[in-house]
Amino acid sequence: TNNIMELTALIKAYQSLPTNEAVEVFTDSNLCVQTINEWAKTWEARGWKRKTGPIANLDLVQTLYNEQKKRPLVRLKWIKAHNGWLWNEYA
Repeated sequence: TNNIMELTALIKAYQSLPTNEAVEVFTDSNLCVQTINEWAKTWEARGWKRKTGPIANLDLVQTLYNEQKKRPLVRLKWIKAHNGWLWNEYA
């Protein structure tokens, strides 16, 4: 699915970054941004469970969240898709 590809791309991006450098990573996947910036910490604390059912693509979510934790200075940010931003259009 597109979510698998978005998560996989972000994992690869994070793995290419140094662990001690402030970097902004942009994605047009608000689901990925919310997953990492808002939900993953709570899910981890609950034993990787949600109130409403299983977490989709849990293996990828856990991998990306672990990469984020290794790089606390990296900020994952949402950008609107197809808004004319050069690199988003290129991708």
